[in-house]
Amino acid sequence: MNFVYRDQWVTRCTVTIGLTKYYLPYYVRVWIRNEIGDGPIPEPVVGMSAVRVPTQTPQQILVQPLNATALTVYWDPIPNSKTVTGGELSGFHIQYWKDGTKQEYGHRNTVLGNVTEGTIIGLEPATDYLVTAQLFNSAGDAPPGRIIPQTTWYNAPLNMPEYVTINRTTDGTLGVNFRGVVTGPNEEPLDGYKVRIWRQGEDVRNAMDFDCGRRTWIFIDYNFEKNSFYNLRVFGYSRGGVGKMSSPLVKFSIGKNFYNKLFVKLLFVYILVYAVLNKALVN
Repeated sequence: MNFVYRDQWVTRCTVTIGLTKYYLPYYVRVWIRNEIGDGPIPEPVVGMSAVRVPTQTPQQILVQPLNATALTVYWDPIPNSKTVTGGELSGFHIQYWKDGTKQEYGHRNTVLGNVTEGTIIGLEPATDYLVTAQLFNSAGDAPPGRIIPQTTWYNAPLNMPEYVTINRTTDGTLGVNFRGVVTGPNEEPLDGYKVRIWRQGEDVRNAMDFDCGRRTWIFIDYNFEKNSFYNLRVFGYSRGGVGKMSSPLVKFSIGKNFYNKLFVKLLFVYILVYAVLNKALVN
């Protein structure tokens, strides 16, 4: 097919090829002509016709609570065929809204690619939601799938462990104990505690978690680097998520330098107290 444009300033054009010829490769070439004839004809390049709006809906949508403020949505794999995706699938929209409210007042979370799950975050604890999902590509959105109801869990532990102490520090071994928490009616039952440790000056996202179970103490046998300082916090957890972390931050070190510094501090306090008492006795 040849198309002639008589405007010398034209730099783009659109060609209609029909609804059934979507997302197909075509050879394209453009050249100049005037009243004398055609200019040099270039080699063709390959171009794709546009995608069409997908019509497939996600099947077997399943929604499960992840914690008190998040839900995970699953669906069956979508065949990577042109008739299903409309050409090229961009991803999925997950729509969600509180039960008892209108769908148009809800929110939408987008996950890219031909995946089979997505996560909704920032929800309210112990709240009923309605959830659905739909395909989309650059041409538009497919119809949404079946609407699924689900409820988020109750809160994670709202209170933090207290009186965190390091009751044993030896080469490579760390003993930690603390006072635990009691969960209330608006919280999920406690599953256990974890001790979170990360090197001082590093990102807490690189921290190591040590599971205590439901005990309020733990001996950690780990190859901590000597003469390095670490931060430590304790938190309770449940299916509602990670609870509030202990405060203040506990800092510790394994190795000779730690004990040397501690000894110097104790010696300084001893000398200061001795000097004050001696002065009082003299007077």
